[in-house]
Amino acid sequence: MQSYYAILTGDIATVAGSHPINSHTHQYEPYGALNLDELQTATGLFFQDSWRLRPNLTLNYGLRWDFTGDDHDLNSLYYSPTTAGLWGPTGVNNAFNPGSFKGEADPSYISRGHAYAPWDVSPQPNFGLAWSPQVTEGWLGKLVGGSSTVIRGGYSLRRYTPQYQDYWTYASDYGAFFYQNYSLSAANAPSTGYYTSGSQHYAGYLAGSFPTDYLISPTSYSAQLTEASQFEQAGLLGMNPHIQQPYTQSWNFGIQRKLGQSNALEIRYVGNRGVHQWVPLNLNEVNIFENGFLQQFEKAQQTLAANGGASFQGGAGSTPIFDTAFQDNMAGGYTYGGFIYALQHGQAGSMASGLSTPFGATGNYFCNLVSTSFTPCANILGYSGNGGSYPTNLFQANPYEAGNGVSYLTGAGYSTYNAMEVEFRQQNWHGMHFTGNYTWSRSLAMTTQYTLRNLRLGYGPTPADIHHVVNILGTYELPFGTGKAYLNNNMWLDRAVGGWTIGTTNTITSGAPFEITGGNQTFNNLFDGGLVLQGITNKQLQHAIGYHSVPGNTFASYWINPKFISPGVGTNPMYVTPNSTPGSVGTRYWLWGTRYWKPNFSVSKSVPLKNEMRFSVQGEFLDAFNHPRWGIGDAGAQDASFGESFGKASGEYTQTGLNYGRIIEIRGNFEF
Repeated sequence: MQSYYAILTGDIATVAGSHPINSHTHQYEPYGALNLDELQTATGLFFQDSWRLRPNLTLNYGLRWDFTGDDHDLNSLYYSPTTAGLWGPTGVNNAFNPGSFKGEADPSYISRGHAYAPWDVSPQPNFGLAWSPQVTEGWLGKLVGGSSTVIRGGYSLRRYTPQYQDYWTYASDYGAFFYQNYSLSAANAPSTGYYTSGSQHYAGYLAGSFPTDYLISPTSYSAQLTEASQFEQAGLLGMNPHIQQPYTQSWNFGIQRKLGQSNALEIRYVGNRGVHQWVPLNLNEVNIFENGFLQQFEKAQQTLAANGGASFQGGAGSTPIFDTAFQDNMAGGYTYGGFIYALQHGQAGSMASGLSTPFGATGNYFCNLVSTSFTPCANILGYSGNGGSYPTNLFQANPYEAGNGVSYLTGAGYSTYNAMEVEFRQQNWHGMHFTGNYTWSRSLAMTTQYTLRNLRLGYGPTPADIHHVVNILGTYELPFGTGKAYLNNNMWLDRAVGGWTIGTTNTITSGAPFEITGGNQTFNNLFDGGLVLQGITNKQLQHAIGYHSVPGNTFASYWINPKFISPGVGTNPMYVTPNSTPGSVGTRYWLWGTRYWKPNFSVSKSVPLKNEMRFSVQGEFLDAFNHPRWGIGDAGAQDASFGESFGKASGEYTQTGLNYGRIIEIRGNFEF
């Protein structure tokens, strides 16, 4: 009511703002903007050559070498921890080892201009060959058609520079200290809960001297700032100072055979592999194994079941981590609905993440667990409890980011693409051009982290992993008018029936990949615990994907066989259940959506007027038959609307956005 009253009377409820840092003086100022002055230099050398070894054999080859400088800030305003600072007191690569401290006891953010080293060792070779075997006799001669066959192959390695946003984000920790943030909340008012109009004056904080009830962060700029002083900030970011430059290796092999006078058939294999792709790894992955939490979680599950699901308090001494974490509100912790839900669904990772958070639902869990000698609890949070005897890295490697993530940008990602391509090409034949091709491919990548314990678990299909693609393209000039076979001797007939061209492009694809997730973080706080199939196989589940009508509803359909749906609950537990075994990783089931056909047509007419003047009109009919492309997206097994989002008006989505269906475009051109 005080807040509503403050609005009605014009009193102040909240004052907030920020002061940008001056890039030259490194002092926060009341006005202005921050202008980063960044620089990156690059120099490249290359040579290439083509050598005809024989009249029917040609070799192409070359080498490129780049010298790519680091993207850096000339005013040293990048502000982030070192690698050691990201890991904190636990130490680099010392995760999942509670009680072991091999790192910096008091890590810091550091102001600097350079965050990573330049790339100077960058050989990039490429070579290719084209060979036309000259065989005219025997069965091999009939197969290759004399000189009608060409065999091609090649390999290349290309390095590339990732987008500049990646540097800025991780080298400067999202610009965490580019601005000094200040806020004044009604909650800090002496007694009224709001500030009367006119009682607050801008002059004070314009000069940099804030009243005592303002919250200021940071209080002043410093070239080095301890992580302890920023305890409970929103995450931590940094990058590998020796991060590798990503590159892609590509290779291909193909055979082309001429058919008749104007046709050709080509079969190709195309592959590539991406190496050192940049991926942010969360170094603060929650641990439930080495600290004994998993065993206590399972004991709490048993106690909860014995208490009829009302509380998991009981069995004195059997769950000391819980007892210590809940010491300031014992009953509230053991009866908190969020924790009870986590126990009922095996969400050991979620619950451990909740206990590692300084501000818990019913108490200050983290500070209750660790020793009072961990000063940020008292100095930042004002903690005055008894604390505990557990190490500060009980759950996470960097306790100064307790409850938050620590993102470390490094070149741990990789990808593969393999494809078989078949293409038929027809040159101009009586006014007709035609091309048809088919591609079978797989596109896989490790672009995300599931656990530091096994990064390969993050390897799977990419959004572009569409296995089958057919393209059919063609144009046909109608044989009427001047220069054509029919009706070619009359100017007026030529203007009416001559100059017509029709064309078409057709794309037919199989479905895009999506994943059914279980919704339970049984292993850690980063990824889904997966699914358990009951008496069916992944292949049978894939066959269930398609268009399934909803009885009594003409405008809706399911994207999966209705027998797999439990309305209002999620998946039918007779066939698919979320994995709920704490500490385990269920199977990740990737499925592919429905096929898609997009036919496009065009009609154009060209009319000569006088001398070099010409008028043309063209009509295009994109997605002529209005075939919607359904994008399922990842589906949750515990989603109450599981399987019910298909066929509705709001469900007509492509992989990148709304599919608008048929589009008709008509345009005219006057040329002179």
